[in-house]
Amino acid sequence: GAAPIPPVAALIGGHLNGKQFDRAKEYARHLAAQGKRIGLIELDASEFRVLCFDRHPQEPPTSGADGEVQPECTFDPRRMNEVLEELSWDVERWLLVLPTPRVPEARALLRDCSRWVLLSTCDHDGVIACYRALKGLTDLWPGGPSADKPAMSLALFSVVSFFAIAG
Repeated sequence: GAAPIPPVAALIGGHLNGKQFDRAKEYARHLAAQGKRIGLIELDASEFRVLCFDRHPQEPPTSGADGEVQPECTFDPRRMNEVLEELSWDVERWLLVLPTPRVPEARALLRDCSRWVLLSTCDHDGVIACYRALKGLTDLWPGGPSADKPAMSLALFSVVSFFAIAG
């Protein structure tokens, strides 16, 4: 049968000035430390990357720091589908990173994703950047306040620690 589809959360972090993927990996490591197997998908016009994060990696030779399993990078649509289907049997949650959220393909994926996690730093500039990022995405729901919008969570990063606030 078909692989089960674990919950998918889109990570909103394009406002992090080139640090979005690093912060996404940090968030995935945080979730994996709670004993969950986390899949991270980075999808852009020129990139498709899949990484898995475990609390205790099964195969140390293919793992990096903090349980990060080496990425699967390919542009073959059939292979991409196979990788996602195979990993969906083991992954408890997918995190989706869209480095360019303004392109039509990314916007369609964001509109279809029922859960978003907003990545933010704990300073004034971070809060303002988050506000602007969200404001720039509000036109995804032209139906106004009654339109189905995603559930939103906030993940805060600081110099000394990391916090996740569920919403």
